Amino acid sequence: MRNLGTLIKKIRTDKQMSVKALAENICSEKFIYLIEKGERNPSVSVLSKIGYKLDLDLYEYLPYISCENPDFAKKVIDQFEVFRFNKELEKLYQLTNFVKDDPNFQTKTWSGEIDFNFAIYELFKTHDYDSTFFFIKRGIEKLDGKLDQFDKIELFSLPLTKLYNLLMLYYYNTQKNEKGDQLLAALYNEVHKKRKINAFKEIYISIAINYFYSFIEQKELIELEKALLEFKAFQLKCNKLSRIYITYFLLAKFYFIKGDNVAKNHFIDLFLVFGKIIDSQKDYQDLKKIDFIQDYINSKYA
Repeated sequence: MRNLGTLIKKIRTDKQMSVKALAENICSEKFIYLIEKGERNPSVSVLSKIGYKLDLDLYEYLPYISCENPDFAKKVIDQFEVFRFNKELEKLYQLTNFVKDDPNFQTKTWSGEIDFNFAIYELFKTHDYDSTFFFIKRGIEKLDGKLDQFDKIELFSLPLTKLYNLLMLYYYNTQKNEKGDQLLAALYNEVHKKRKINAFKEIYISIAINYFYSFIEQKELIELEKALLEFKAFQLKCNKLSRIYITYFLLAKFYFIKGDNVAKNHFIDLFLVFGKIIDSQKDYQDLKKIDFIQDYINSKYA
């Protein structure tokens, strides 16, 4: 926990807070000194109180304590997320290239993040599929993952899960659809087990949507209905409202296939409501292109 102590000391000094002020009503000053030197590990209660005093959630830094500078590593990873979310691939590439040799990103976990970013850039920006596969393969092997042994996939960490998810997209983009389907099914089965772990919730939702969309016409109806309704409840519980409307579309499509028009129309209504709230007007117009609900939309929302 030495690096966590270093982080606490850095934030304390940045805030011009004395050891005495930090220790007050928490523990002794000596104990704070020992924590900052990495010679004592604080209890959950003490760590929470220190974080409260520093106006910081220290638990967010626990994944980075193997880094030399957890604060720097977290800020970089957070910025990676922003660039990926906004699809700013040039900026993502530049930042990744800048930090790739930094000691904080030589640790096993975060070196995989570097390969993940380079693979994203090659897949979606340059469309260099050989380079894409090179970075995905290197990243997965660094994190003790297995390639082409989808029945033996174990998702040891979120970075490894993200690399497998990218490998699936690589297969689909290179018309290796059979491999893509095999990996998608294996990923869904494994990430479903981890769906209640906070770090995995977002990628579980992403993988599950791809899984249901790809296999909705192939699965047993009873099995699929149960899985879809459970998935809807999970998203509502997690307040993932920006993605729930996609699930309403999937449920509408499922009940269309099943021939249950009452349930189909119910989820179409919910789908349209959420679509209008979340999407732009242009995106809403694009909903009319979806085959099985085109007549329904024209009749009710023309």
